[in-house]
Amino acid sequence: MNISEGVSLFNDKKYFECHDYFEDLWMQCSNRDRLFYQGMVQAAVGCYHYNQNHYNSAINQFRKSIDKLKLYPDVFLGVGLANLISELSIMKYELEIIANGKSREIKKIDCPKIEYSNF
Repeated sequence: MNISEGVSLFNDKKYFECHDYFEDLWMQCSNRDRLFYQGMVQAAVGCYHYNQNHYNSAINQFRKSIDKLKLYPDVFLGVGLANLISELSIMKYELEIIANGKSREIKKIDCPKIEYSNF
């Protein structure tokens, strides 16, 4: 299994399949990489919930993902985490405003794309 396939699934907005793929990688990886893959799973699940209009679930998944991915360098295993974390944080913030009743307007934005370099 190759991480690039999971990135492709994410970038193609196949979040459910991406979740399954990264979960398989997570189950097979070393301890050093476990939280990274778990964070990637949670990013995919968050985007899935977001697209299903389950905003509170998306917020929770984005929060968990961000907390885990922040433990790694800006680029890890070829994945550009700095941009992914930044974009997930913006989405989480916007959804929290809606969830807290400060805005009724939902400005639908796309989930981020993952930047990937195969070295």
